[in-house]
Amino acid sequence: MAEFHWAGGASKTAEVNEATFADGGGWSDTETTTFTLTDEGGGSHAVITTLVTPADNEAAVDQTLAQLQASTDAEFLKVTWSKSGTTIILGTAKTAGIPFHLAVAETGATGTITLVVDGTGLSIVNSGPNAVATVANWLDNAGAPAATAPVTGADVRVDSGSNSLLYDLDQSAVNLIRFTRGPNFAGEIGNPNAGYRLKYDVNSGVSETTLNSSGGRTWFSATAPNVKVTGSAAGDAQSVNLAGDMDDVYLLGPGVAGTVTFAASMTLDNVRSSGVALSAIVKLGASIASLDLVEAVGGVIHLLTNPITLNFSGPTGSALIDGDETITTLTNRGSQLDYTGTGDITTLRNFAGDVQLRPSEPIAVATVETFAGVVSDEESPNIVTYTTATQFGGKAAVTGIAVAVF
Repeated sequence: MAEFHWAGGASKTAEVNEATFADGGGWSDTETTTFTLTDEGGGSHAVITTLVTPADNEAAVDQTLAQLQASTDAEFLKVTWSKSGTTIILGTAKTAGIPFHLAVAETGATGTITLVVDGTGLSIVNSGPNAVATVANWLDNAGAPAATAPVTGADVRVDSGSNSLLYDLDQSAVNLIRFTRGPNFAGEIGNPNAGYRLKYDVNSGVSETTLNSSGGRTWFSATAPNVKVTGSAAGDAQSVNLAGDMDDVYLLGPGVAGTVTFAASMTLDNVRSSGVALSAIVKLGASIASLDLVEAVGGVIHLLTNPITLNFSGPTGSALIDGDETITTLTNRGSQLDYTGTGDITTLRNFAGDVQLRPSEPIAVATVETFAGVVSDEESPNIVTYTTATQFGGKAAVTGIAVAVF
C-alpha cells in the first residue's frame, strides 16, 4: 500500500494540446468537427463546426479554428486557439498552471482529428501548484518526491501545508484504500466558490475516509462505504460538502462546528452524529437515494429527504424535517423538531423535547406515543390524521382523535 502526501507548490507550466487534421480523401460539406471542454465540475462545453464546402484539409482547419476563436463560452475563453502549419490546431492555456480538459470528434467518413495531450509532439503537459494530476505536487511516505500521482490502492493524505487542490478534480477512475484530510491542512479541497468537488473512489481495502475541515473547506465526492467527518469550521456555511455514493457517514465530536452538506440526488444510506458542537448544521438535500437512517445528537439538522428511520436526542439538538418520503419510525429524545414535510409517518414516539407537526400538505400519522415533552399539530396549516394516539406522559396535543391517557 503506497502512501501519497499532498504538498502542492509545483512550478507553473501552461498546457498545450495538439489537434491534427487529416483528410483521408477529403472533408465533406456539412460534416462537423466538435471540440469539447469538460470543466472541473464535469460540465460539458462544446464548439461544433459545420463545414461549408471545404476545398481541402486546411479549409477544415481554418473553419474550425474560426469557430473556436469566436466562442464566448467561459471554458473556451480560458484557452488560446492557434494554427500550426496547415493541419494543426493548438490549444494553449492562457494561465500557466490551470489545466483544461479537451476531447475532439468529427462526423466524416474520411476526415480525422488526432488529439495529443501527453507532452509529445507540440503538446505540453500542465504543471501547477494546485493541480492534482501534477506528479511534482506529491510526496511519498519518506517525504521524497513521488514517482506518480496517486493510483488505485493508494493511501492518500492531505495533512499539511496550504496549497489547495483546485484542478484535475475528477480522479474518479482512481480507487483508494484510504483518503485523509488532517486538521493541519489550511487549504481547500475542491473549489466551493465554483461548486466543484474533488472526486476519488475510496472503496478498496479498508475503505476509510476521514475529513477534518477545521483548517479549510472540503468539497468531496466518492463511492465510499465509511466516511468520518471530525471537523468543520464554525460559521462556515460551505465547510464540508459531500456527494457520490456513501454508505455510513459519521459526524463525530465538538470539532464538527460548521455546516456539513449532503448533495441533492446523491446516494446515502446512514448518517449518525454524536457530540457535535451546538453550532453544527447538517443539511441533507432533496431526492437523496437509499436514505435509511438519520441519528443525531446535538446540533441542527435540516432534512429535505426523509429517511426511513429518524432518531433525535437532545437536549440541545433541533431539526427541520421537510422531505416527501414516508417515515417508518421517528423517535425523539429531547430535541426540538419541526415537521414541515409531506411524507406520512408510521410511528412517532416522543420521550422528551417537542415535536411540532406543520406539514405543507395533509399527512397521516398512524401511531403517536408521548412519554414526556409535547407532540402538537395545533399550528398545522393542513390536516393530520391519526390511527392511534397514546399519552403515557407529557402531552399529545393532536386533533381529530381521542387520545388514550395512561
